[in-house]
Amino acid sequence: MGSIFELMPEWVQAGLIAVLCGLFVLTICSAIASIFEWGRNLIRFLPRQWAGCVAMATITGCRQDADRCYVPLVSFTTRRGELRAAVPVAGTDYTDPPLRLDQPYDLRQLREEVYRWESDEADARAPAPPIGETAAIVYDPIHPAAVRFRFTRVDFLMTLAFTLLVGFISLGWWIVPWVVASAGPWIGRWVFSGPTPLLAYVVTGLASVGFVLGFAAAATLLKYARHRSLERRGHVAPASGGFRWNPHSAQYEPVLTFTTRTGQPRQRILGASFDYTRLPHAATVNIIYDPHDEDFAEPSYDGAHTVRPTSMMIIAASVALLVLVAMMPYLVLLWLPVTIIAIGFGLGVLAAKARATRWRSAPVA
Repeated sequence: MGSIFELMPEWVQAGLIAVLCGLFVLTICSAIASIFEWGRNLIRFLPRQWAGCVAMATITGCRQDADRCYVPLVSFTTRRGELRAAVPVAGTDYTDPPLRLDQPYDLRQLREEVYRWESDEADARAPAPPIGETAAIVYDPIHPAAVRFRFTRVDFLMTLAFTLLVGFISLGWWIVPWVVASAGPWIGRWVFSGPTPLLAYVVTGLASVGFVLGFAAAATLLKYARHRSLERRGHVAPASGGFRWNPHSAQYEPVLTFTTRTGQPRQRILGASFDYTRLPHAATVNIIYDPHDEDFAEPSYDGAHTVRPTSMMIIAASVALLVLVAMMPYLVLLWLPVTIIAIGFGLGVLAAKARATRWRSAPVA
């Protein structure tokens, strides 16, 4: 019995193929247009940034060019003292008006807002910069209307990653077929009976991954131990959600704002790696803070929809033990990854202990 496609009339088959080819061509053209626009801004403004054409600009307005298309307007002074006012920022794709920084957010609203920033759906949001705040920009000394937000380290890393990806793909188009055609006959013999069997490379890779995981596990457990110690000593305060504007990276940052027992206002910035399932479905969350260290402020796990670090480590250790039991015949080769995992765990303990010594010796705030 043939496939459904083969059972269709020829004109239907031709129509489906044409539609699929059209969608493919549109996708490729859209991707090429986005890459071209990104590369054009990079080539145009990056040399200006290296030349020192950078200024702190005030966001004075927001212009709506079309539905879900908002362009921020900035005013600034160049190195030569020239005042430029209400200049639209190039290379922006904001879909919504600016957020109000003085508005408190329920934790559910905070979480949903951040999720919509990272969404690929049609209702994804990218709010424009807040009016009245500042941002670092790059300008063209010759063309007064040419302005862009300054390139950050993230932009450089993305450019480097994209360049390497394109380079590897381009290299693979001609080198992989050549390698397969030239070395194919003896690859199988080398993998299974060569001077360095493939299993040795697998064990080495497992050892490297185990070292990193052991180090991270030790640091996580000691950080949680510090968290529990501060919680038992009563260094807990209710925190409310909100957003702040980072003028150097030109982006919003979700924050938890709280006040310590001594009346000191503090903020906990929720970075890109923060697990938002730690925030309960409530208006506020308890923050555990360190009176000696302003950098340590962690949300409580009470009411969180995630597993505590101790439970995660117990689960991970159980899985690792089952894997070791299953690979019992290869324990002679597994001594290397087990040893390296233990070394990583020990170094993680030492790193966390060194940090603990530093914050204990700090003066009381």
